[in-house]
Amino acid sequence: MADRFVAQQPLVFKEGAGQQKTVFNLRKMAELVYHLCKASSASDTTRLKDEVLFNFDWLYEKSRATGFIRYAHQSTLSCKCEA
Repeated sequence: MADRFVAQQPLVFKEGAGQQKTVFNLRKMAELVYHLCKASSASDTTRLKDEVLFNFDWLYEKSRATGFIRYAHQSTLSCKCEA
């Protein structure tokens, strides 16, 4: 993948070493699945599977941020997208 000089987008932003405040990257969680689903190349389908559907960190943080029901709904939509 080419480097476009774009900052990394983690799933979770944490403030300070001793701070307990956690800020979820809800935009990435909401839009990445949609964009990977709409992309038509095989590498994007593989990326969807590797980075979202079968990624434990994604599953854990998404369920913490939005609840498991929303994650399950999004997974169902992405499965329809592949067909």
